[in-house]
Amino acid sequence: MKHRISTQHSQRAAHGTSRIGGLILAAGTCLLLANGAFAAPTPQLSPAQLHDFAGAVKELQGLNNQVHQEAMNPKLTPAQKEKLKNEYMAKTNAILAQHHLTAQRYTELLQETQRDPAFAKEVEGAMH
Repeated sequence: MKHRISTQHSQRAAHGTSRIGGLILAAGTCLLLANGAFAAPTPQLSPAQLHDFAGAVKELQGLNNQVHQEAMNPKLTPAQKEKLKNEYMAKTNAILAQHHLTAQRYTELLQETQRDPAFAKEVEGAMH
């Protein structure tokens, strides 16, 4: 899972994504790092918690893809780009809330997928 997420973001960055596009893409998986969330290893998750996290990851990936496509439009004005960013942030927060996650907890779990291949595999399985 880590590799797929990282590769998607790297490929988009390599294609000259606009500044707003880069911000939006980075936000999907790294925005939440701004909260300073560098946690210890994640404790065992209940099936419901795993399902919530996997659902959030899946929805945020879809949102990232959608917003990335919109951000690639060269005709967007700075005001439209700002509106797109603000809408993205609001949707991201709503997705996290819907899945009973705080930004900090989402970041902790996302980082754990990068540290622990077994956990990443569990999450990926829960996404399907």
